[in-house]
Amino acid sequence: MTRTTEPPPSPSAVAGPEPTAPALTPPPAAAAAADALESGHALAVSAASVAWPFAEQIAHRCASIVHGLRAGLDEDALDALTLTTVDLEHFLTFLVLLDEWVTGEGGLRGQLLAYRQRVLGVVESIQPALGEIDLVEVADALESDLIPSLRDYVDLDEDVREALRTAA
Repeated sequence: MTRTTEPPPSPSAVAGPEPTAPALTPPPAAAAAADALESGHALAVSAASVAWPFAEQIAHRCASIVHGLRAGLDEDALDALTLTTVDLEHFLTFLVLLDEWVTGEGGLRGQLLAYRQRVLGVVESIQPALGEIDLVEVADALESDLIPSLRDYVDLDEDVREALRTAA
C-alpha cells in the first residue's frame, strides 16, 4: 500500500488572512468609568434640583415631631423621627457627594463643608438625648438647631446648582 503524502500547509494558510489593526476604542474599563462619571454627574444635577425642597420637607417634618413631643405624643413623634433620620442620611450623603462635583478651593466648597459639618454636628448632638430618652432636649435640639440648619440650605442652593451646571 502506497501512501501519498501531501506537503504541509503554508503558515499563511494555517494562520488565515493577515490581521488588521484593531479599531481605536477606549478600553472597556475607561468607557465604563466615563459612563459612570457622566451618569453620576446627571444624578448630582438631578439631586441638586430637589435638594432645597427636600431639606425644607425634612425641616417641616422635624417641626411636626417637635409639636408631637411637646403634645405628649411621644410614640408617634419618635416613629416619625426614625423615618426622618433615613431622609437626613440621604441629605447628608448628597452633601458628601457634592465634594466630588464642586471643585476649587474655598468659596462654595468651603461653605458646603462648613454647612455639612454643622448639620452633622447637630444630628450627632441629638444622639445622647435620645439615648437618655430626654425628649425635651430632643425637641429643643430639633427646633433650635436642626430645623434652622436645614432651612439654611437655601443660601447655598442656587450656587450649588450653578456649580454643577458648569461642571458638565
